[in-house]
Amino acid sequence: MKITAIQDLHAASGTGHFSFLKITTDAGLIGWAEFNEGSGSKALSTVIQANGAQLIGKDPLPVQKIATQLYQQTVQAPGGMNQRANAAIEMALWDIRAIWRTGAHAGTRLLVALWIVPDDDARAAGHAADPYAG
Repeated sequence: MKITAIQDLHAASGTGHFSFLKITTDAGLIGWAEFNEGSGSKALSTVIQANGAQLIGKDPLPVQKIATQLYQQTVQAPGGMNQRANAAIEMALWDIRAIWRTGAHAGTRLLVALWIVPDDDARAAGHAADPYAG
């Protein structure tokens, strides 16, 4: 599975601006994240696109490895643009991984997909059943 697209989507309402990140894979899985542009400027979206461009064509499942690489490749400041951009990317990747891990994309029952009913394989094998764990 490979990342094929990273898109930012925006909506405005009477209560403010809403921004979303959509990461799409060639397997049809889509990860979503919400982020805050604040004043409605597109500065954070630009940083997300710049930081995320290197992920096109890569496997989205080793989330911690990707998050660490993004952290190492950017200058971090508490609450800064790179930190917020990387957090949005990471959140969307975790969304993809959760969908992949639970099998929700393959018609798994909703309660299992939401982890309300434990997945017996995951509970029995722990992280050993997941090659991307850790």
